[in-house]
Amino acid sequence: MSQKSAMLLPSYTVSFTTELACVLGSDRQAQILQQVHWWMDLAANDDAGSIGKFEDGRWWVYQEMRKWRLRFAYLSRTTIKSIRKDLEGMGV
Repeated sequence: MSQKSAMLLPSYTVSFTTELACVLGSDRQAQILQQVHWWMDLAANDDAGSIGKFEDGRWWVYQEMRKWRLRFAYLSRTTIKSIRKDLEGMGV
């Protein structure tokens, strides 16, 4: 049981609502979008502009693939790119 309990919180988590996953049609898309939302919230409060910026009426977030892979170590680079492309195609 101790091995299993080591995998349960308090390590890094990505939380999302079931409603978001239902609207998007995928729990993985919900995870990625929630992470982007969190980064955008950080960017909005980042006076240095090192996380992102608001330009042309949109928030832009600067994150290298390395950081995406750290957050989503269980997803391949190809999967992350595919989910991001799908979300962009949805206009979110």
